Amino acid sequence: MSSGKDAPEDQPQPEPQEPKTPGDPPASEPGEAATISVRGLVLTGYGGYDKIKLQVKTMAKPRLQSGEILVRVKACGLNFAELLGRQGMYELLPSPPVTMGMEGAGLVEAVGPDVEDKKVGDRVIVLGRSGIWQEVVVVASSRAVVMPEQMSFEEGAALPINYLTAYLMLFQMANIKPGKSVLIHMAAGGVGIAATQLCRSVQDVTIFGTASASKHETIVQGGVTHAIDYRTKDYVEEIRKISPDGVDVVLDPLGGSDTQKGFSLLKPMGSIVVFGAANAVTGQKKNLLALAKLWYHQLSLSTLKLMQANKAVCGFHLGYLKDEALITDAMATLLRLYAQGHIKPHIDSRFHFEEVADAMRRMHERQNIGKVILLPEPKKEEQEKPKAPTETEEEGQKSEEEEEKPEAAATEVKAEVTEEVTEEVEAARRRCSTSTISSSTSSSNTISAPFFSYRPKMTTNLTRDLPDQHQHQHQQQRFLVLFDFDETIINESSDDAVVRALPDQQLPDWLIHSYREGHYNEHMQKVLAYMSERGVTKDSIQSAVEKIAPTPGLLVLLQFLQNHQRDFELAVVSDANMYFIQTWLERAGVSHLFRKIFTNPASFDASGKLVLLPFHSHSCQRCPDNMCKHVILREYLAARQKERGGAAFHRVFYIGDGANDICPTQALGPRDTAFPRRDFPMHRLLGDLQKTQPAQFKAHVVPWASGEDIVDCLQNVLEERANI
Repeated sequence: MSSGKDAPEDQPQPEPQEPKTPGDPPASEPGEAATISVRGLVLTGYGGYDKIKLQVKTMAKPRLQSGEILVRVKACGLNFAELLGRQGMYELLPSPPVTMGMEGAGLVEAVGPDVEDKKVGDRVIVLGRSGIWQEVVVVASSRAVVMPEQMSFEEGAALPINYLTAYLMLFQMANIKPGKSVLIHMAAGGVGIAATQLCRSVQDVTIFGTASASKHETIVQGGVTHAIDYRTKDYVEEIRKISPDGVDVVLDPLGGSDTQKGFSLLKPMGSIVVFGAANAVTGQKKNLLALAKLWYHQLSLSTLKLMQANKAVCGFHLGYLKDEALITDAMATLLRLYAQGHIKPHIDSRFHFEEVADAMRRMHERQNIGKVILLPEPKKEEQEKPKAPTETEEEGQKSEEEEEKPEAAATEVKAEVTEEVTEEVEAARRRCSTSTISSSTSSSNTISAPFFSYRPKMTTNLTRDLPDQHQHQHQQQRFLVLFDFDETIINESSDDAVVRALPDQQLPDWLIHSYREGHYNEHMQKVLAYMSERGVTKDSIQSAVEKIAPTPGLLVLLQFLQNHQRDFELAVVSDANMYFIQTWLERAGVSHLFRKIFTNPASFDASGKLVLLPFHSHSCQRCPDNMCKHVILREYLAARQKERGGAAFHRVFYIGDGANDICPTQALGPRDTAFPRRDFPMHRLLGDLQKTQPAQFKAHVVPWASGEDIVDCLQNVLEERANI
């Protein structure tokens, strides 16, 4: 049964529930008064995201049977099977109401009789067909394995389903060998990344991976030999161009016509392993038309045709695999490969149980790169109140604001960030805290409220100036911080986010293929015109931009810079456009921090179409035709030095992610720093530049995965200056 409703805007709140669902700990014997309170995610019916409820159950303290263990779950994995289960298309999931979840990791809190291989305090990975999305679970000891010491709970929760699936398909079914070639669909997903890493453990395996263009840099960095954008290109044709004979192995999670294509791509003696039906999942609820289409286009072969083709068709479903010894041996091999450094789960994002709708939406819309993790621990809302500033800090804040803001806004700017906003920033800090790019995605894809209290009105000028009142000697030691926008301030391309405002949420092939290398601005002009023709309104575009998530740790970085405005001057240098950037910064409440925005002009005309123009013309051969960030930086530094009475910036910091952020970094000096986002194009290209052309690059390079990494560096810079 489906409710017909979309996912609720507000995060689900725990619902007190008494009835038990599969996965609940068994009740204690009569007479035991001790009870426990357990939070779990329960599927209450089939349909949209709102069918999964966070419930709190009060039950008797569990009494363990022979061979059972009690586990306090610290992290859970989200799998595509759970999306199918929510829609009523996963036959192994019991009927609602049922606690969902097939994998997790946590601490052993108790062991039952005859359990000799586990003890209280062990860190374990647990497996089950359902019932794991719960704070406390009882499982058979045979369905739990002790984790390596260096493995985190989140990595433990990300490993079993994806890596067992990939390992058993590649090594048990397809018998992958050195020198072979493999096609991995959805290469940026959990199984896709697992399969890529496992293929890399075999010598000279060529990997073809399909994924949207925005994910190519990540999957190539992870080991994919040839990345193919399935949205804009025919992957069969692209593979044939590189390997006319096809491939040896196809891993097919799609089904339908893609299974037919995969079979046609196989070389003689090749194997296709079908392990999913992702093509059947379209909207939030079951789509009978999509199911019918999948069934109609399914691969149908006779044994005679298989004999004549000398090809193999295999099917794999971990849920139906009854061989416990096989699974146990495979897990042991995977943990050994992890300990040896051959595999490592790639964490895309973390969501608390309260945010399960956002987690499912992220996977459903194929935004994730790697594993989406659910955290049973309650999402903390209350934080410590900010420490009252000392008299010296208050004086510094006053001087800082007088120096940087116009008189008309002075009173408003002097107001401190409210307690409520500070708590929101701190909550975001917890969500965004990370040390590797594999876990650097915000736990929410929307901005629910401004992050800072000061929100000036938007302007339509190409650049925005705030009057300079550099009346302090301190100005001679100020720092300049330059930010890119897409995938630096925000966590995705603003252009991609806005395209989702289209009725079908994607561009037609003819428009995608009209793009010419180096002429992206021209291409986006066509895209915006097409969106206007399809009836996309200004309100829809604004809403799409405002919902873009900030990059992990960005809020912490901006809070730090706001607290040190007297030390840092901020500017944006981006090949996005003025409307997108201003809209997002205004909604986030941080636009007042930036003295200038260098970007492409954009405004709505009388018909309601967003009109985009190029920023400037230039002669740089390395940059797109509409913008050279090197020229912008060089001219800005010269102009600001003149305006500051000949005082140059003490140091310059450039924060970016993309290939077009390389050119401006070559204008930096030996005291300056380039911050490339870890594992993004700028990071890789800077590494190549430092090796091949060291004379052209003089600045320090500090890769970052979270804004907090940059805060640490800037804090050290302030301390160094104070000690001079």
